[in-house]
Amino acid sequence: RRRRFMEGWYYRLTLPEDEVSFAFIISIEDPGVTQSDLKLACIQVVGPNDSYLVQADSDDTKFWAWKWQQGLGCTFDYDDSADNRTERKQWTALHPDSWRGTVKSGFQILPAHFLGRVDGHDGSQGGVKSGQGIPGYCEFDFVADPVCGWGDVGEGAEQRSTAGWLASFAVFEPHWQVTLADARATGTVIWQNRTYSFQDAPFYAEKNWGAALPEKWIWTQCNSFVGYTKQRNGEPQLSVTAGGGIRQIPLGQKESLGM
Repeated sequence: RRRRFMEGWYYRLTLPEDEVSFAFIISIEDPGVTQSDLKLACIQVVGPNDSYLVQADSDDTKFWAWKWQQGLGCTFDYDDSADNRTERKQWTALHPDSWRGTVKSGFQILPAHFLGRVDGHDGSQGGVKSGQGIPGYCEFDFVADPVCGWGDVGEGAEQRSTAGWLASFAVFEPHWQVTLADARATGTVIWQNRTYSFQDAPFYAEKNWGAALPEKWIWTQCNSFVGYTKQRNGEPQLSVTAGGGIRQIPLGQKESLGM
């Protein structure tokens, strides 16, 4: 690969009873671009009161992903106390028990199971590489039960392209897909030595990919409203997503768009 490329995944967990949200942002930049100095596998976590942790590695070979469904991960560091020390390069998913027993820091995102240990630092000062901020730690382990994707509300409905079929062409970068407009998550998050346990908490997921980012971008999303908390057994369901910005198009032109 010679052309610049990035792919990013955004997941947000909302805990109404604790009045906090967590955003888990994963990205891979310039994978396989041999001449690039910007290669990076990265996870960022935004926690209570906009606190922020980041961990990254310029070795893009530590990152792996499945092609046809959600499956991605990166092991930054292995636990040297683990019994199995022979395998030190992970190419695909591990069983959750194996992952917990061998991975010291990293993440593994599967269709329904989210695992992560972020041994990073406060990246608010602008640096994503290790040692560029105050150390911090976050650990997450939870499963997500989908309520709806994008445009697939109702029995038998199929997921649709968020920005329409034309968005698949490279000239309309970056590409954007809401993968879970609404879901319910159950598990735990440890943030700076505090453990948050939750059941059926609102959860949202989307992804972006391409070679360029918009010049300007405005985005908002909410799937946690009073009176719309359970979304089970026919109860009301509500998830709102809106975005817009200015992006480059062919022939040196720009366009404003929103939805």
